[in-house]
Amino acid sequence: MERVPPNLPNTCSRLIAMAVSFVGEAQSVALEMKCSNADFLEYCAGQKEPTAAELDRLIGLIVREQAKLTAGR
Repeated sequence: MERVPPNLPNTCSRLIAMAVSFVGEAQSVALEMKCSNADFLEYCAGQKEPTAAELDRLIGLIVREQAKLTAGR
């Protein structure tokens, strides 16, 4: 598994990087978060915080993907 770079600007950008490492592509994460491409890029850059609903969907994605990994062991 790829490591998440340590120098991302904030927690949200780190969570997005983690989700991308799980699912393999940023577009899938953005679609799961149900945000615009422009907002997604701002979240990744640490320039804007996602809404509570977008953050909830992001965390849900991470939890589901992590469960898949641990179930496969």
